Amino acid sequence: MGPDTFIRSRREAIAIEDRHANEMRVYDDMADQVLAEWTDDDYAVDADALPECHQFEGPMQQLIDWSQPLEGATVLETGSGFGELSCWLALHGANVIATDISSKCLDVVAERARRNGVEDRIRCVNTPIEEAAGIDDESVDLVFGRTVAHHFDLGPAAKSMYRALKPGGRAVFAEPVLLLGDWVFRLRRSKPVTKVFPPFVHTPDERSFDHDMIADLSAPFDAVEIEYFGIFTRVSSFVRVPDTLYHRVSALDQAILDRVVGARSLSKYMVIRLDKSAQA
Repeated sequence: MGPDTFIRSRREAIAIEDRHANEMRVYDDMADQVLAEWTDDDYAVDADALPECHQFEGPMQQLIDWSQPLEGATVLETGSGFGELSCWLALHGANVIATDISSKCLDVVAERARRNGVEDRIRCVNTPIEEAAGIDDESVDLVFGRTVAHHFDLGPAAKSMYRALKPGGRAVFAEPVLLLGDWVFRLRRSKPVTKVFPPFVHTPDERSFDHDMIADLSAPFDAVEIEYFGIFTRVSSFVRVPDTLYHRVSALDQAILDRVVGARSLSKYMVIRLDKSAQA
């Protein structure tokens, strides 16, 4: 995908049908490659290691912490991708409904579940979260997603998730944020910048959360809590940063964010918890 195909502003509208078609095409192609090339080692999931956390340890740990308890919980995973998180959640006792818009990604999830011995704990459902077809009302304890909500049509998606949650349930997401003005996003996506530093995205509609997007995702819920991560580590969106240096800078970032509330506007990631009242 060339840089000319990316949206240039977070206000740039893409019809939901086109967005879904883009995502199905891209992720079906990626899943075909996985199914053709992966070995047993690629499919393996380590229940004792934090999953999918390379240079993402802080947000991932917060996401997992806000997902507890997992034992016996029914978890609706949105955008399950290649199933590492689906299997990890199942290995920790959750009953997982793995949803994805790509049926071929769900083929990978099913195969990964089989190889990790958790096929009885994972049910695959091919549906966009905006519809959540096949998910009963008030049937899940937790809605879970890692860097997927920025793909959503947020209003319909939030209503679907709220509908699916049991009273007292919650949704948790770890997402990229850019809380400065849209002019910063437009600059990042400008041709001179993307020519040198292409965006690290797969589909053309991807964009970091801003305040309006957070409000859209939060709208149906009864309580919202957000933790922020990363400031100077944003440089990794432009160049590859060695792990050792990344971790040192990340520790500095967190020290600043813990002490300076205004620094949150510079954050790279957020983890958001959205609660449904027990009286809902």
